Amino acid sequence: MATYMRHLKPGGVLIFQATNRFVDITHVVARLALEYGLTAVLVSDIPDAQRTPHDYWLSSTDQILVTRNRAFLDHPLIGDAAEPLTPRPDFPVWTDDFHNLLRVLK
Repeated sequence: MATYMRHLKPGGVLIFQATNRFVDITHVVARLALEYGLTAVLVSDIPDAQRTPHDYWLSSTDQILVTRNRAFLDHPLIGDAAEPLTPRPDFPVWTDDFHNLLRVLK
């Protein structure tokens, strides 16, 4: 995360692709965001239930947005779609020296 933060411009947003059937990284990213004084929100895109034949290949997606930019998060297009991520206190911060893939398996 430190590497990303060095390159992120003030007001910038990190976006993590979190769509995965087997691994849930939401707790990992939420905990890292807290550690770096950032806010993390989950934005899910769920295709309309009224699918047409052309929509066959559409599927749900999840993105985690991480930023210090409160104005960005308050924008109606983001704010209406975003769900705040609250870090679990029992979930340790992942680092280069510590990570546990078993804890994030679905």
